[in-house]
Amino acid sequence: MKRGTKFCILLLAGILTFAGFNMLASSDALQMIKIGNDAGLHIIANHLATKEKAPEAHPIKKGGSASNCPQPLFSEVECC
Repeated sequence: MKRGTKFCILLLAGILTFAGFNMLASSDALQMIKIGNDAGLHIIANHLATKEKAPEAHPIKKGGSASNCPQPLFSEVECC
């Protein structure tokens, strides 16, 4: 098969696929997908906007008191 014939078959297959998808997926269905995607992005944005910030530094390193120190895992280990 010649290269030009292969290219024509590939081009025809692409056009038929594009036309077939547009006939299967109505504009209403595509609109619902777009609305769902936008709603999902708004939910994520609202969650990130209300999420608490992480502490910038450990309280001991920042000059906090010993009461902020975590409890030792073993009795021999002293904190601070």
